[in-house]
Amino acid sequence: MSNIDDRLQEKLLAIEMGKNQDSSELVYGDQSHKVNQLIALANAIRTAEHPKPQLSRLKAEASMKSKIENRSQGSSPLQTLFANNWAKIALGSLMVGYVAIAFFAVTALTAFGIWLAGPRAAHAATLIESEGAALSNEQNGLWQSVADGDRVAEGQILRTGADGSATLVFYEGSRLVLSPNTEIVVNNLDGSWGKALRVEIDQISGRTTNSVVPLQGWGSYYRVQTPTGMTNVLGTVFSVAVDESGRTRVAVDKGEVRFSEGEQEVLVGAGQATTAQPEQTLLAPSYQFSLQGELMSISGNLWMVNDVVFTVTSETNLEGDPQVGMQVIVEGRIMEGGDRVADRVAVIDDEDSRSTFTGVLRAMEGSPWLVDNIAIVVDQGTERDDDLDVGDSVKVTFIVLGDGSWYALEIEALKEILDDEQEPETSEEPPLDSDLADPVTDCTGANPQPKGQALADRYQVEYEEIMGWFCQRFGFGEIDLAYQLSEQTGMLVED
Repeated sequence: MSNIDDRLQEKLLAIEMGKNQDSSELVYGDQSHKVNQLIALANAIRTAEHPKPQLSRLKAEASMKSKIENRSQGSSPLQTLFANNWAKIALGSLMVGYVAIAFFAVTALTAFGIWLAGPRAAHAATLIESEGAALSNEQNGLWQSVADGDRVAEGQILRTGADGSATLVFYEGSRLVLSPNTEIVVNNLDGSWGKALRVEIDQISGRTTNSVVPLQGWGSYYRVQTPTGMTNVLGTVFSVAVDESGRTRVAVDKGEVRFSEGEQEVLVGAGQATTAQPEQTLLAPSYQFSLQGELMSISGNLWMVNDVVFTVTSETNLEGDPQVGMQVIVEGRIMEGGDRVADRVAVIDDEDSRSTFTGVLRAMEGSPWLVDNIAIVVDQGTERDDDLDVGDSVKVTFIVLGDGSWYALEIEALKEILDDEQEPETSEEPPLDSDLADPVTDCTGANPQPKGQALADRYQVEYEEIMGWFCQRFGFGEIDLAYQLSEQTGMLVED
């Protein structure tokens, strides 16, 4: 399907050439109504009567012409020639004015239509890291394989196979990653100037991970519709999983999302997850845990991975027939009282072993620290954010020691991404300097800024380069996405 702005430009150019256009054939989808109104307006201007001089003005022009002719009878040949030419110039100027007005109206309408349609790149997402994926159109239902660099537009369906995956990159940097056996429909995809983005995805099955740059511009939204509800975000990192029964799991890594169904709505914050069954009451969100390693034992509904025991229920989604000795990944929620309930247990090939959980930091004096009701051992070997405080929502990466205690490898503040995305507080507007020849790098009051230094270390670039972008009012989340995309695509970070 052609981009809306391409189709609109084609129609308006045809109107300028004198061809009446049928707006009903322009576009399909949410944009058709307002674009077709522009087409109708352009047709009306094109077919309208040209402006006509008023009768009084015609009489005045006739009188002037008569006086000029009378004067020319007694004038020299040079004076007569000048008078006649002056009359012709006056009448010609009047006609040129009418033509200029009509041309300006059509040109202004064309420019307004292009502006309303927004930047061309906003109307399609780019595929990267695609493997075992196929694309179809809602109208024809024909499937075709895709490759990196292909564009996905509104009204198309994207599907991944058992070993497939794909990443959609939207024009302002947001990303949607499709895991194996996932199918989505792009219900709406467009945007407007000022980095505004409007995305609505219908997730039929499988799992998506969404990294959404904080939305800008009027009317921006990013929504994922599932059989059990709608996830609506303003800028965050979250995942959505839909199993064969239509059960949906929404988990948030950073930021927050609103998950709604009809008049029901729950707010899912950083480190939390919730599940929903079709036509059932939405559950309050809970903090979550994740385990990856060997399935060590199964005793009834109590399973163990990495020495951590959890409960498997009739609603737990089991993928690949997990058995003792297999490598698995477990995703679940920590219920009130501390019980761990698995939402998903999937067999994997990766033998890497790691365990995480999220919660609220309750105590941090000495060791152990307390996260909700879980005691964790913390020492100088624990990597942790410098600005942690009691009451923060945190993510803990841990191992279980021989005595059964949990040792924290890393403690990360989940609120950090929200603070990072805020504009730096400065008394003056920093100069925009896209090539960073002489960047402003100290606009936070902290030098070095911990997150800026972490990104510099991660991507092996100078700290001043990262802070140069930040002081131009790019959030750390946006900077991180830009460097990731640069590594994946080979494009320059500034592009």
